[in-house]
Amino acid sequence: MKSKGFTLTEILAVIVILAILVGIGTPVYYNISNNTRKNEYNTKINYLKAQAIKFAEETNVESSKTITVSTLVQNGYVVADNYIDDDGGEIPFIQNPQDSEDNLACRIINIGIDGYDRIASVTEDSNCDLVIQEVLASELGVKAYNYERLANGSYKLTKEIGYDSSTSSFEWTNKDVLLTINPDYESLVDARFTIEGTTKTIDKNDIYKNPSIGAVINKLYTNMETVTALSILRTDVSVNAQFKQGNEIVGKDVTTEVKIDKEAPIVSSTSYSGWTSKDSDERKYLTVYLSDGNGSGPAYVYLTKDDNASQINQYNKYSVDQNGQAQVTHGYQTSSAEKLLENGDYYIWGEDKVGNRVTSPKKVTVTNVDKVPPTCIIKVMDGSTEIEQRDTNGNVVFNYTKWTRNPITVVFGCLDGESGCKVDMSGGTVTFNNTTMGVYHMPAYRISDNAGNEVLCYPNGQDVDVYHDTIPPESCPVGGEKTTWTNTPVTITYGCGDSGVGCDPAKSGGYKVYPLESTTLSIRQTVLPEWQVSDKLGNTKICYPGGKTINVYYDKKPPYIAPKKNPLPRNGQDYNLLDNVDYNDPDSGIKSVSCNPANTRDYGNTGVHTVTCTAIDNMNNVATTTFTVKHQYPATFHPQQCTRCAEEGTCSDCDDYDDCCSGCIGGEWCCPPDYCWGYCCHGSACTGGCCRRSHEYSCCKRHENYDCSYYTCDIDSNQVYLSGSTCYYR
Repeated sequence: MKSKGFTLTEILAVIVILAILVGIGTPVYYNISNNTRKNEYNTKINYLKAQAIKFAEETNVESSKTITVSTLVQNGYVVADNYIDDDGGEIPFIQNPQDSEDNLACRIINIGIDGYDRIASVTEDSNCDLVIQEVLASELGVKAYNYERLANGSYKLTKEIGYDSSTSSFEWTNKDVLLTINPDYESLVDARFTIEGTTKTIDKNDIYKNPSIGAVINKLYTNMETVTALSILRTDVSVNAQFKQGNEIVGKDVTTEVKIDKEAPIVSSTSYSGWTSKDSDERKYLTVYLSDGNGSGPAYVYLTKDDNASQINQYNKYSVDQNGQAQVTHGYQTSSAEKLLENGDYYIWGEDKVGNRVTSPKKVTVTNVDKVPPTCIIKVMDGSTEIEQRDTNGNVVFNYTKWTRNPITVVFGCLDGESGCKVDMSGGTVTFNNTTMGVYHMPAYRISDNAGNEVLCYPNGQDVDVYHDTIPPESCPVGGEKTTWTNTPVTITYGCGDSGVGCDPAKSGGYKVYPLESTTLSIRQTVLPEWQVSDKLGNTKICYPGGKTINVYYDKKPPYIAPKKNPLPRNGQDYNLLDNVDYNDPDSGIKSVSCNPANTRDYGNTGVHTVTCTAIDNMNNVATTTFTVKHQYPATFHPQQCTRCAEEGTCSDCDDYDDCCSGCIGGEWCCPPDYCWGYCCHGSACTGGCCRRSHEYSCCKRHENYDCSYYTCDIDSNQVYLSGSTCYYR
């Protein structure tokens, strides 16, 4: 059958196995537990040492000092686990993780200095009696007050100076200090305090109890001492007191520090960099450096517009940081409204932590505030030289009217006399090299200065005049030319024409005069020689190479007038004397011609007469000619037949009938000149036609003999005569 339980042997085997396991596990457990408690202990000890060093630093322990952990508890640096009753009273308890009965609050801490570092060590010794004494003497302390010395010599307490937890140090003051020892008066045995190496013993019967702010003290008690300073005083005060607690005498040492600062801080320097504009989000920060030496330390900076301290107010007050620096972000204010810094002079005042202010502020001139946008300019470069023209306000204007031969570069850009332009003068450039005058239309562009002020330049663009001239004068004007006749002196001017910079009168040939004053000169054209002209920049031109033919139409020459050589009238005939005069004027032309007398019938008698004919041209130049005529009026008519001259040809030179016929002999006939003028002699009378070729008759012609044998006129009319080889109508 089956078994329903364990056998004794099985049970004994299990017990043996369990015993073995317990024997092995117990030492391991104890080792782990001990290590844990030891680590906890070391952690606590290290913490106590660290807090002891902090206590020494914050209470200005300058040398070696021995305290208990209880001192750290009483001063708030360590928190006790609880408090226990001892024979002397209630003391703090801090449990030792390795020994629950051991009170770490009774451990001794030695505080020392190793070089520049503070060190602390916690001993294995405990002294709870010392802790009891410290607790019993907990009322011992030193208090410091500012005071006012009244007219009657009394002292009025105005302010208590104590430990400043915000700065973890004793408070500074800028007034003298009154120290008071505040012991447990009932149990005081004796007391003394030491200031700057001087120890004063307190008479316990001459003490002032429970001082308070506003209290007036008529005298200084033995537990009081005044500490005065001229500028800066920083000293330790130590107090030692003995107290009677029951049948035991316990003592306590406390220390405090007196810090008096009557010295004003110094504004050591100011600085600012970069630029700021008028935009509220781009502020100019003026950094002020305030120093206070070994005093209470810098606290505030004030800004005013002049050196009058009465103008310091809350709106111009700036806190300094731990490095003594303050940043001023706005200018002088008279209200809470914030303003940006303006360019100008400011005065910086400093104040330390106890209220000492500088007596002489530091003047600083702020120049790096730029609220003005840059100026759009058009800059003209004459070669490498910058050309500027300014208006009445001193602003640069873009048009420049000074002419130059150098290449002109027009640069469009920015001008800013404060923070300066972000862009250089390269907004756009155009160079003119060979134009007389150009107009360039510049497009709009945007500029900004280094403070962030921006402006759009010339939104609609801008025309720029460029006065650049490398072109010679384009014309050589000639003046005074005539297309009508004149007899007054003619002046011909010739010079220079230039639409650019203009001609240089000294180098253009000037104005030349061509006077024609001869009394007998007539000229229709003349030739001007070539000449050189120059503009005011030295661009030259040769005018009319080889010369220029010009019209002058000048006439002071008399017209031509003279008698005709052939024929001249014979006696007894009436005719216009102008018919026997030649005249002409190839220049201005004949205006009028007249003879005196005008007709032979005007003579009225016979004989030789002088005729004067005058010609006048259109310029009123006058010419005359004079000749003679032989006249017989009325004409003599001889009806008798012509007589035959004895000698042929005798009558060839007859001027009249009498002269001719008086000497006629032979079978020839002499024709009366006035009757047979121009007729042929034939037989005893003048024929009515020309000589026939078959006959050898002489034609009577004045001063000439004609042989008619070779000429025949086929006209029978007696109104035709032969002259030379030509038949003429009468």
